[in-house]
Amino acid sequence: MHPAQFELPVRVVLREKVHEISSPRSALDFLLKCPVQEGPIFESAVEACFSATMNRASADEARIGFATYAKIYGILAEETRSETSPKPKTPPRHRIYPSSSMEPRLPPFPWN
Repeated sequence: MHPAQFELPVRVVLREKVHEISSPRSALDFLLKCPVQEGPIFESAVEACFSATMNRASADEARIGFATYAKIYGILAEETRSETSPKPKTPPRHRIYPSSSMEPRLPPFPWN
């Protein structure tokens, strides 16, 4: 495996088509073309991917950042979800938000 490649590609769904993102460079290119380019999730994903292209971070860190962005905005393909975050064996002990009315609401991803 080339050091600048993801171990497993991240699959995103845009306009009912699945795209495979397999490197920090292609993830960064994708992010820089996205219509949603604001907020800490976007900034974190861009930083992780850029750092990996400059060999300051691992491709795995970039994959996690990009997959998190895709998951938050609802474009992460279903088959990638199981590869990205395996289901925990025990339920979490507490929630960050006490009720669903307090959870942050994100705008829909404009490409879908």
